[in-house]
Amino acid sequence: MTDTNSPDQTPIEQETTDATESPPEVIRSDATVTSLNRKWLVKMVIIILVLVGFGFWALYDAKVAYPARGANASEYYEYQYLDLIAKTRPPLSNDAGIPDPVERLAQIRERQKQTGSLDPIETARLRWLESLELIDRLTPDATALPRADFRGVDVPTAADRYTAVTKKWTTAEGGAINAPKPLSGFDIPSQWAILAICWAIAVWILLTVVRASIKVYRWEPSNQTLRLPDGGSITPGDIAEFDKRKWHKFYVVLRVRDGHPTHAGRSIEVDLLRHVPLEQWILDMEKTANPDSTDAPQPAA
Repeated sequence: MTDTNSPDQTPIEQETTDATESPPEVIRSDATVTSLNRKWLVKMVIIILVLVGFGFWALYDAKVAYPARGANASEYYEYQYLDLIAKTRPPLSNDAGIPDPVERLAQIRERQKQTGSLDPIETARLRWLESLELIDRLTPDATALPRADFRGVDVPTAADRYTAVTKKWTTAEGGAINAPKPLSGFDIPSQWAILAICWAIAVWILLTVVRASIKVYRWEPSNQTLRLPDGGSITPGDIAEFDKRKWHKFYVVLRVRDGHPTHAGRSIEVDLLRHVPLEQWILDMEKTANPDSTDAPQPAA
């Protein structure tokens, strides 16, 4: 039976402690109550801040940057749509507007499904409406004529709109400007996913820090009694084995003798990374319990 007195390390901690971090030599301390390892705590705070920062970056992209890019692309597609009508089916009138874009998009998709193809104007209309759908702007304020456009401009007639978008999306000589990069169907949802993952991990690490701060070990140097977070206590004579197979991961397992009044036969896993100066106390207890050992106690490495 294993009594875990601290939560397992996070994957970030595991990678750090296993591969990159070499702990300092044990520094003697007169403390009798453990506190959080300052170096570990600072590292966790930095990781939390980085994750929260990435989350806000993703939030900005999802709410501001990508919708703005999508609105730009949809305006370009609107120019192509109006330009095609003006050149192939003149005169351009307000009939080019779409009062109910949701219904119209469904109709176009159904027609495409049934016939397998669309004429050039319907294709341009479909591309325009789908670009608006990606930014959740499949509304009359983006497609009707006349309209108060969601971008903040008034559109009195189709001719006025065509003039405005033609000026924006062509050069003074009439040549086409490079098209803006359109959004894909995954761009905005992926930002929400990044936000959720980053903030979920940040909350998890924060809870790990809180749980670690709640667990306190106490030390009575006069008789080398270690008081555990669960209220129990052990002395060097109570420990049958100091299992240091996970010492390199900053854990030691204390196997308690069968005669102990509260923890008989139990294996107590102790976290040496997060709680200081716990490592010093464990080494002192091991030295007392095994005075004839030829292996001198060493700090975790």
